[in-house]
Amino acid sequence: MHLAFRAASALACLTLVAAGTMTPARAASAPPFEGTVWIGPNIITPASPSDLLSTESVGRGIRTTYDRRSGWVTQNSYLFISRFNGSKPTEIIVNPEFGSPDAATTQARFFARVLGQLPRSCRTQIDALWIHSGNEVFGGGNRSILIHSDFAIESPEFLEEILLHECAHTSLDWDSGGSVEQTKWAEQVARDPGFISTYAIDNPMREDVAESFVPYLAWKLGTASGYTAAQLDAISQQIPNRLAYLDSLALNLTPLIADESTTTPTASISGVEVPTARKLRPGSACKKTFIGNTTTTVKFGTLTCRRVGSAYRWQRLSLAALSASS
Repeated sequence: MHLAFRAASALACLTLVAAGTMTPARAASAPPFEGTVWIGPNIITPASPSDLLSTESVGRGIRTTYDRRSGWVTQNSYLFISRFNGSKPTEIIVNPEFGSPDAATTQARFFARVLGQLPRSCRTQIDALWIHSGNEVFGGGNRSILIHSDFAIESPEFLEEILLHECAHTSLDWDSGGSVEQTKWAEQVARDPGFISTYAIDNPMREDVAESFVPYLAWKLGTASGYTAAQLDAISQQIPNRLAYLDSLALNLTPLIADESTTTPTASISGVEVPTARKLRPGSACKKTFIGNTTTTVKFGTLTCRRVGSAYRWQRLSLAALSASS
């Protein structure tokens, strides 16, 4: 559930047993990444839109939170309420160690804006942010996200990706009552070539969903994620069934990816964005003049116009087989 990793691990081979655990059974493809938070920093950036509407101080109050430096602590914390488009309000609990209402307000407003940048389906079960000082790793679950501000300062370019990982723990993990069903997820694990990261394979029951969610979003965004074509291809080849399952949940990815009903799909021709005549999906027809151009949809991610036999079709980037089955 946490991001204390970056160590190499031996590759295990997986199957499913009745108890719901994973044990060696067959040769599997080696994970292409060590930890998916660190693949690229541009899925969400400071310039990305946020659903945050307001953050208001509500004074101070006694709250119990977890602090990695000392364990569970009960303190007279600085309290704030943040409100968002598309999701419920969230309580921001700031450690009194920050020393003043102004310093606490700075922390609360900063992290509330980043919280508003996360997909709405990833915020459904976040009741609170716990903000402490200290250079300790973040955490998710308990209907909250644990933040240590010095760790955020140490890796600012990856802050949003770290919070994507933690919000997946909080709102998607089955142990937290999230959207992902354990049995159905296990079925996809058994069908996929392997795990996406060494962190996931080292902690298959605890980390696989969160480790898969960040590359899933990159796969949905395509090259707009800042990932290279090789990285996107590695994702689509390693966990195609996990990707398809997450797609089947119809997660609301606003504001990262706008709702399809509010946007007009377009494709770029010679640098000019041109509205398409029909709703796009893998396998649907595209014009010959669109060859090589791409467009991003909410449901199917980034599609590329390609020639298929004598026809021209929209296909997922490096995912022809998966597109055909969608």
